[in-house]
Amino acid sequence: MTTMKFIILLACLLAGNSISAQYYYNDLIANQETNSNNLKTKLAKVTRMEVQSLQFDNSPVDNFLCEQYVENNAKHTFTITGSPIAGENHLHAYFTNQSQITKSIDSAPTRLEADNFLVTQNNYTYSGNNLTRLTITSFETNNSREKTIEIHDWSYKNNLPEKLLVIKNNNDTTVVTFKSDTVTKTVLEEIVWYKKVEKDHYYYYYDAANRLTDVVRYHPYRKVLLPQYVFEYKEKEMFKKTNFTSGTKDYLIWFFTYNEKGLKTEEQCYAKGNLFKGRIVYNYTYE
Repeated sequence: MTTMKFIILLACLLAGNSISAQYYYNDLIANQETNSNNLKTKLAKVTRMEVQSLQFDNSPVDNFLCEQYVENNAKHTFTITGSPIAGENHLHAYFTNQSQITKSIDSAPTRLEADNFLVTQNNYTYSGNNLTRLTITSFETNNSREKTIEIHDWSYKNNLPEKLLVIKNNNDTTVVTFKSDTVTKTVLEEIVWYKKVEKDHYYYYYDAANRLTDVVRYHPYRKVLLPQYVFEYKEKEMFKKTNFTSGTKDYLIWFFTYNEKGLKTEEQCYAKGNLFKGRIVYNYTYE
């Protein structure tokens, strides 16, 4: 796997956000994972994390950089990823005393201009443990007046997501509705509507412990079910994740290992056909 692919992947993993239109997983599940990881980092008293990327032959990926600094009792994390070719990507994340992320600021160099950066700021608002609003603001530093603003307004019923409004630049709205099981307290379906036309339909499946095991997308035009993610668990932690590439038959499988503090120590990546792609190793510094 190339340096750039690892950088992009790690940026998604560390930021806890994604760019696809699967809102329940990308907004709420990823938010819960981000907050949970911050709490583990806080309890373990981590001050620094360094990530090493290894290729299929265990040789380091050339010029790979990924390190995270944890400050102010884990209320602030600063993550640097990049390479001499791609430049450095800086991600600041801010958390409450309860390990809820409130803001992240991501600054990534653009390919067109060396001194131009794409800045993406996420602001999070909660009611208790429920995320009620996510505001995503993006702009380039050489043209900061031209901003793109996307607001995700979440509403709940019986403490479960009922409806989401995705509002882009105050004039373009996508409506997302949800079907849930009030007994198991799980979301079963997510339906994405744009101008009253169904654009996407997702199904969520769980194990006996109500842990998410499968995410499946129904394509309304092709009228087929397409797998998105498959998760497998050992004891309390996820040990395997299969990520299917949208629109293709390709997929990546990730295997995870953890230390006694519950912190991730290694990820191994395999492509379709059990082809080993490489490893990511996490090293921690503690107080």
